Amino acid sequence: MMVKKRTKSTKDKKQEIEKLTEDRNKEVEKFFESDEQMKAYLTFMSKFYNYSARNTILIQKQFLGAEAVGSFKFWKDKGFPVQKGEKGIKVLVPYKYKVFERERTNGSGTVKTPVKYATKKEKEGMTQGNIPVKEKLAYTTGHVFDVSQTSATAEDLPEIFPNKWLEGDVENYKEMVHSLKGIAEQMDVKVMDHPRGELGAAKGVYVEYQQPNRDGSYDLRKAIELNPRNSELNNVKTLIHELAHAKLHNTSTDNSKTLNKNEKEFQAELTAFTVCSYFHLDTSDTSLNYLHHYTRNHQSINDKLTLMEEVKSTSYEFITHLEKDLLKERDLGHQTNKTPEKADMDLHKAYGSIRVVTDGQIKKVEGLSLSEFQEVFHDEHDRNILNQPDLKGLDVPSMIQSFNNLKENWHGDKPNVKMIDPKLNDPAVYVVWSESTLDQSLMTVEDMDKQLAAANLESLKEDGYDKTKINVLIPKNHGVSVHALNRIDLGDGTYGNMYDHLRQSQAHLCEYFPADKGYLDDVYSKEEVSQAFAHIYKENLHLQHRHNLDDHQLSVSNHKVHDAENFAVTHNLLSEDDLNEIRSKAADSFQEEHQHTTLKNQMLNLKGQYERFQSLVQKENTGELTEEKIVGRMAAENQYAESKKQAIQEGYVSEESVLKMEKDITREAQKQQGKAVDHDNPFSKEGRKTSHKSSGLTM
Repeated sequence: MMVKKRTKSTKDKKQEIEKLTEDRNKEVEKFFESDEQMKAYLTFMSKFYNYSARNTILIQKQFLGAEAVGSFKFWKDKGFPVQKGEKGIKVLVPYKYKVFERERTNGSGTVKTPVKYATKKEKEGMTQGNIPVKEKLAYTTGHVFDVSQTSATAEDLPEIFPNKWLEGDVENYKEMVHSLKGIAEQMDVKVMDHPRGELGAAKGVYVEYQQPNRDGSYDLRKAIELNPRNSELNNVKTLIHELAHAKLHNTSTDNSKTLNKNEKEFQAELTAFTVCSYFHLDTSDTSLNYLHHYTRNHQSINDKLTLMEEVKSTSYEFITHLEKDLLKERDLGHQTNKTPEKADMDLHKAYGSIRVVTDGQIKKVEGLSLSEFQEVFHDEHDRNILNQPDLKGLDVPSMIQSFNNLKENWHGDKPNVKMIDPKLNDPAVYVVWSESTLDQSLMTVEDMDKQLAAANLESLKEDGYDKTKINVLIPKNHGVSVHALNRIDLGDGTYGNMYDHLRQSQAHLCEYFPADKGYLDDVYSKEEVSQAFAHIYKENLHLQHRHNLDDHQLSVSNHKVHDAENFAVTHNLLSEDDLNEIRSKAADSFQEEHQHTTLKNQMLNLKGQYERFQSLVQKENTGELTEEKIVGRMAAENQYAESKKQAIQEGYVSEESVLKMEKDITREAQKQQGKAVDHDNPFSKEGRKTSHKSSGLTM
């Protein structure tokens, strides 16, 4: 007789979830008892960075020492089924379901009902939008198994998890720092290897500051300053720590307002320890200094779980980004299975007959010493460019073409390098180096001329000029010759195109450049040039009206305007009448913008004064009435009244706009006073909302 398997009731499932939650909460409390227990958990969590902090806790409690887990189906699909008799590790599995409000039969209101139980009529109402549907989140239990519970061995893990960093030390810290800087760039955070001031014993600091613009307004800037005394390993740890601050505690986050400095440092330390543990970096010197402080201030288990989830999600983001970059580097090394020097020797031999242009000379690769070959073909990360995926494995003609078409200078700050294509029939040019951002691939004369013309127009808008060096390859009967053009200064008011530039200094090369420059008509169209001059004039006006006027800067700007006008007239791009018209329109536009900015600043000033006045009124009405409160409120009231009167009399603002501002602020203040305590705040004690202020974020 077959025994029917008992299906768990809803009550049984609920009790099981409650039991798992209770076990998880007990484990959380243990982690916060000492540095050692917290570090043990973080080390374990780093292995399972793609699981939630809550499930990681459950896995650790039920199967201490787990290395890699997956569902029953996962292991079966991978060809390593779970062994008979093994007991699964219980985890919480979230699932979403939809509900609607159903009228009770007795007419006493509504009850939330899962959509799957809706009648045909109710479903029609949902389709027509008459019955709102909401999404809810619930949990059920699931099971995973550790690799030790399957037929797989440790040697099988790289095959099972091909994109996971499973072993080995990270020795090349340069790649790791480069990858971390990539994370910073994604968050619009600048990494400064040379700090703006002395950091003393601090290894680094995350800072936010206001950067002034030409129009007198300010932009928020974010940066990480590293101590130049740091070792490479310290730089890695410090970057992770400060990136955690940038992610979790920047001024746009709730944490920046609800956490104090110690709590922010604690989160950053936990994140750095977790990421470093995953990549087997030395964490012996890590001290979780703020553990006891945090525990003392946060008794709620939800506080602690929220903290862990934020640390986990941040660690996940950093680990996956680093892992992708480091595995790519490691795989390149595994593909060749050779030492870098041996790989260079093989490449040197394979491409020995190819000629390259380096230092203005044409040389065969076989004529270069190994060190010269490495100097020419190694990129800024000391990798051989010929061994990179975009070039590796191509036939020689395709490799030469792909190499010459690299748009960016992979060589870092060194001059650009190009290969000689034996089939080159027409003159070709490339950027050797430039202070402007230019496509550095090998291209036709016409394409280069158009690129330089566009860059020249952009450089005209800025102070100074962009020095640029160009090489031209000219095919002849006996081969190819290389010629360095005299330096081009983009935006200096003199340069217009390559032909005119050569005619003045290297006339013997003019025959290789078209005298008819019609292909530049689109770049130097009247519309494009006029737009450039509208920008130039407005920037000059902004500078003239700055409060902290810099005479030298204004002088430079005035010279720039003169040079630009000379360029436009000399090259017959705009007439004097055109320039006068553009200048007049720019002045009108500037005046309109200036009035708008003045109005905005006046209103912001009044808003700030009125908010201060209202806060002092509230303070006066709270607690004991003192002379100090009354005097302070009266001073603020008088200051606001005087500023308001002056702004209205001078026509900066209207009485209606000020009245609306006052009503909005009063309404918002009343709303805040009547607002209930936010119990969802992860760092608030029950019944009281925290309001910690953050100071500087230093490691």
